[in-house]
Amino acid sequence: MSKIKLTRRGVIKTGAVAGASLAVPTLLSAGSHSGFANAPTGST
Repeated sequence: MSKIKLTRRGVIKTGAVAGASLAVPTLLSAGSHSGFANAPTGST
């Protein structure tokens, strides 16, 4: 058996760290992107 003690606080903390680590690359790439890739050009 493993000796890992699962508590509600530990699960929430781990989830928050995992969520933040997944969100960082998305936020960094969104900040460097200028506009939409398929933005229409010309007038309508």
